[in-house]
Amino acid sequence: MTNLQKYTISSVLRGSMWWMAVGPLYFMARGLTMEQVYIMISAFSISMVIFEFPTGVIADRFSHKKSVVWSGFFGAIFQFAYIIPAGFYFYLGIFILTGLSSSMRSGSNVAVLHSISNNFQKDLSRVRAIGLLWIAGTTLLGGWLFTINIILPYVLNGLSVLVSAIIFATIKISKNKKVNKNNESGNIYKIAVNSLKHLKKHKKLRGVALLSGMFLATFFSHKYIFPTLFEIRNIPVTQLSVVMSLAGLFLALGTFLASTKYYIRLKYSIGLLLVMTLLLGFSENIFLLAAIIFTIYFLRGMFVIRTTVLINDYSKDSIRASILSLRSLLSRIFMAGYMLLVGKVLALYSPEMLSVITFGILSIFVLYFIWTATSASRKLKVES
Repeated sequence: MTNLQKYTISSVLRGSMWWMAVGPLYFMARGLTMEQVYIMISAFSISMVIFEFPTGVIADRFSHKKSVVWSGFFGAIFQFAYIIPAGFYFYLGIFILTGLSSSMRSGSNVAVLHSISNNFQKDLSRVRAIGLLWIAGTTLLGGWLFTINIILPYVLNGLSVLVSAIIFATIKISKNKKVNKNNESGNIYKIAVNSLKHLKKHKKLRGVALLSGMFLATFFSHKYIFPTLFEIRNIPVTQLSVVMSLAGLFLALGTFLASTKYYIRLKYSIGLLLVMTLLLGFSENIFLLAAIIFTIYFLRGMFVIRTTVLINDYSKDSIRASILSLRSLLSRIFMAGYMLLVGKVLALYSPEMLSVITFGILSIFVLYFIWTATSASRKLKVES
């Protein structure tokens, strides 16, 4: 089995989402309130904010591969911990630790693929497309398993993550691709400083990192927003499970096409995402709502691949995981604030108001991205 095959299988298993359609329902079945569930979600995001960049820097200093493997082992333990009947503070602690384990993987997994791949963009899009198909299947089956026994989704998630870590540990990275601990940036503090300096100096990188971070924050929030939106629209949760599963297929398709000649250019993907974001809150019919969600997920696949490739192109090898972790850090910071905003707006106003506000926020980041790209291009022409 080749390194790429091992990476693909491991990544697919690590992305298992047996719990996604029933996560909030599981914790409410354990006696928690909806408010407590959202507090735990916010705690998870804050945990990733705290640990995201430091874990990326440590991985750049020591080993991207080991960071992913240990993340898998810890992640499996925490998934199994969720099946223990307990109270709010126990689950809150596990959510925080899950944020730590997720941070250890974030950025490092992409850095490993970059080191073993001969065609990074093509392999990245194909690995993620396969993984998204798996997510769609596990999301759909997870809802059914939940009706049999509420702990089954988390049992299967823990097993999937554990097997993923074992397979990832068998990947062999050539010596010239491993982290060089003796180079001039081989000090954790220097790596962190160099990463921040590089982000500050490189205007295009800063623009795409901020844009990607904000859009990722809204993408990550969708799995918590959609159940609430469906409830407001009086649409049964069983239909939500089907819609989210099918949305995963559209996400996989967009991710796969991102590396082919059929991809949609980034500027068009961004424009369409803005339009769909605005329409989302105004949709009351299940079919129209599903069509908008499918479109968002399809464009999301394109957007994530294109922006990830750009960030890798703009980053040095010695700080690659740190830069990717910074992008994830930005998305988690934005998500933490955005989730608080979502709760307030949906409680006091309406989904329509949330869509308008989200559209406005995203538009600001799009304008900044355009400005950084055009000003950097003008500077390059002047210097040449």
